[in-house]
Amino acid sequence: MGNARQIGQAHENKVIILQRINADYYKVKSGNTIGYLWAGWLK
Repeated sequence: MGNARQIGQAHENKVIILQRINADYYKVKSGNTIGYLWAGWLK
């Protein structure tokens, strides 16, 4: 995940976790946007 960039913003601050990529990142969906989120941002 070395080339990280923001592709969107969480819709209503909610995301759906689609897949755990590794210990640090999840593949998530929020609204119509799918991307990767650092695990440290999740509660």
